[in-house]
Amino acid sequence: MNGDHSEAAVPRNRYIAAAVTLAVVFTLSACTGDSGSTVPTTNVPVTTSPTPTVPVPTAPVQEATPESAIEFVKYFWALYNYAYSTLDTNPIEAASDSKCRFCSGVVDDVNDWATSKTQVSGFEVSIKSIVSPHADVQSQAVVLVIVKQEPGRLTDTSGEVTKQAGWKELSTTLLLLRDESGWRVRAVEADTKSGKPWDA
Repeated sequence: MNGDHSEAAVPRNRYIAAAVTLAVVFTLSACTGDSGSTVPTTNVPVTTSPTPTVPVPTAPVQEATPESAIEFVKYFWALYNYAYSTLDTNPIEAASDSKCRFCSGVVDDVNDWATSKTQVSGFEVSIKSIVSPHADVQSQAVVLVIVKQEPGRLTDTSGEVTKQAGWKELSTTLLLLRDESGWRVRAVEADTKSGKPWDA
C-alpha cells in the first residue's frame, strides 16, 4: 500500500491482508496496491471434503449508543469472517451501506471465488482493541479498531495456490450510519502504512 487512507485507495483484493480502509473502514477491497505479498507456488492436488456448517453471526441490538455501535463493529467483522468461511455474502451485504466500496469489494471477491470454485482458507480477522466513539451517535459513528488478520491462501481448481501475508496488527476505522432500520457500515479504512504484516 502507499499509505493513502482514503477508501478509494483500498486494493481490489479485499483480504484485509490486502487492506482495510475506514472512512470508515474497516477489508477487512477496491482500488490500488497490494498489502500482502502475493506468491504463486507450485501446483498441489485439490481435494474436497465436507464443509462443516458455520452458523450465521447473530445481529446485536441496534440502539443509538456508543456501546451498540461497538457491538455492531464486532458483528461486521464476524460477518467478514463468515463470508470467507462459507462464501456466503448475503449477511455482510445486508449489514453494509450500498456506497461502501470496501464492503462491495468483499462481496465481489467472495462471489468470484464461489463461482470459480476457489478454495479459501485463513484470513480470519480478530479484534485486538476498540476505541469507543463519541457519545452522540444518533445517526452516525466513527469507530477505531485495531485488528489482527491471519495469513490466508486461495487454491484454484488447477491446484495453484496464492498466499496472502495477513497482519499481526492493523489500525482500521469504520464509519457507521444509522437509520430506523439500524446500523450499516458506510466505509472502512486501514492504515496499512503503520500496520505490521506477518511477513515483516
